[in-house]
Amino acid sequence: MFTLRSQKSRRSPACKHIWVIYTERMETPTPKLKPFLMRLHPQTRQLLDTAAADQHRSVSSIIDQCVRDQLQPRYGELTPRLQRFLSGVRQP
Repeated sequence: MFTLRSQKSRRSPACKHIWVIYTERMETPTPKLKPFLMRLHPQTRQLLDTAAADQHRSVSSIIDQCVRDQLQPRYGELTPRLQRFLSGVRQP
């Protein structure tokens, strides 16, 4: 847990706000992440590096999001997939 040193610090009010958000995020439990090694084509790695710099994100977060976006509709939880499937069958 982090605390501010004193109320008379030289930090601006905006910095104090950011500090509070940072400490709140640090106190929330993070999901367990598993390291994963993979081989990439040089062009793919270049695309990832460019996207990471452009979006101010890590390469691993971009890969994680892309995998979820690509595979969730087909291999995700059953209930949302059934809802999508049955939505075409239901009559208004």
